[in-house]
Amino acid sequence: MSLSRYPVEDVQYAAYRMDGPDAERQQAYLDALTPDNMLRFYSAPDVESDTVSPWFNTQWKEQTPDQPGQALGGLSLPGPNPFIASDLTLLEGQDERPSLLVDTPSFTAWHMQDERFNTPKVEWRISLQSPTASYSAEEAVLTRLLASWLNDSLNESLYPAWLAGQSFSAYPTPGA
Repeated sequence: MSLSRYPVEDVQYAAYRMDGPDAERQQAYLDALTPDNMLRFYSAPDVESDTVSPWFNTQWKEQTPDQPGQALGGLSLPGPNPFIASDLTLLEGQDERPSLLVDTPSFTAWHMQDERFNTPKVEWRISLQSPTASYSAEEAVLTRLLASWLNDSLNESLYPAWLAGQSFSAYPTPGA
């Protein structure tokens, strides 16, 4: 399949090839981003129309603007991601097993150095341990709800960490 799309010398890596940026092409795209060339969508329950989307069963309508497009106020790019390290130098070493960093009655933290994949990686795993979590079906469900709530409530604040390649998960551990 690749031979029909790419030159022979590029077949092995063509789908993954990343050449340097094409400044001229980028500028052409940037120049096309003008208020006069804008397509703005507005979606809300108060939109009334006779046209209904067959896929989403929602009303929609197309209107010609009565004035030139205006950029929306209050939009900006986010600040720097605090979860992206400034020093990506890998530390030497390989641990056989995780080592205990913090051990208190309410919190335990472990660390394991792993250089097999030659890439920095962070995983946050929060085990919610409660001896009563498996006493009854109600306790088990409540513990799962707590883990789901924690994952959902931290989702927004840890989204930049996810973008930086880190993962987070809270899960119940019954009978601990």
